[in-house]
Amino acid sequence: RLEFLDCRKEVQEMTMARFLLFIDLPEETLKNLVREKMRVDYKVFINLKDNPERFRDHIFALIDAVADRVEKVDRQVLTKYIPEAVNSQYGFYTVDLSTTLQWGVKGDRIGFQLKRNKGDWMTYLTDTNKTKTMMVKYGNYYLRVNNKVRKAFILSQRNQNVKNVIR
Repeated sequence: RLEFLDCRKEVQEMTMARFLLFIDLPEETLKNLVREKMRVDYKVFINLKDNPERFRDHIFALIDAVADRVEKVDRQVLTKYIPEAVNSQYGFYTVDLSTTLQWGVKGDRIGFQLKRNKGDWMTYLTDTNKTKTMMVKYGNYYLRVNNKVRKAFILSQRNQNVKNVIR
């Protein structure tokens, strides 16, 4: 059970599909959204609480739109990206960086980057235990840690759960 404060400042309780806990927004997406380099009409996410798969598809479509440097994301623009998200299949990727050192970084989280197919590098942070499990689309991936490509892997129907331990 989760508790949220709605627009009327009333507490709303709801449950969430477990797989949604593994969606992580890349740092590049968050920076663009926070710095307001683009505008998002968040009404496109209304009424999706009863359809977690559709919510997931909207989130991945938003990530793609931000990566394409779209200036304004509204229902019409997001519709362009949703078919690719809807037709995508998803798996889980776990990276274990618990024995990896990052010089000059304070804290318990380690930064790493993923690149899917020919896309851009996307930056993520591990959890405080220096591991991260996240939902990603099927595809060919590269993992970069400390500016070095450390692993290449494929997430597919045959290989839906991939775990890499980087030493």
